[in-house]
Amino acid sequence: MDYSIFLDEFKRCNNNQEKSVWIMKTIVKSQGKGFFLFNKIPQISQWKSSFRYNPDNPQAEPYI
Repeated sequence: MDYSIFLDEFKRCNNNQEKSVWIMKTIVKSQGKGFFLFNKIPQISQWKSSFRYNPDNPQAEPYI
């Protein structure tokens, strides 16, 4: 729902000389489980197409 807001912020932060590293994590787990780092938008698409996320799966976990 907030993806367009995220994209705007991502572009703003990555327009600097130093690229930002972002964290994508589940909203329900802790202890460093279920997260990954990314610095390019296509990395999110790769993650979505992998077995780690399937929106049709009722057990799919929401990520931030």
